[in-house]
Amino acid sequence: MNELDQSSQTGHIRAIVVLTDGQENNSRISIESLEAALVGDVIVYAIAYGADAEVQLLEHLTDAANGLTVYGSTGNIEQIYNTLSMYV
Repeated sequence: MNELDQSSQTGHIRAIVVLTDGQENNSRISIESLEAALVGDVIVYAIAYGADAEVQLLEHLTDAANGLTVYGSTGNIEQIYNTLSMYV
């Protein structure tokens, strides 16, 4: 997040695209801290990848960051990135 703050340029959209299953894997910060950091002018797009993806958690986080969660698979990942490239 600090890198986004330092590289802010006028006319650019500040966004993060995340490809994840949303599963806990030794995170260094809590969900609450992450959510608080996302509130503001950074948009988060999450691609929920895998049958066991924590979609509700990802939707909660992307809602906080005015973003979007989509379901990803090997069959549609290229299309998703192409679609998201129109937003970011």
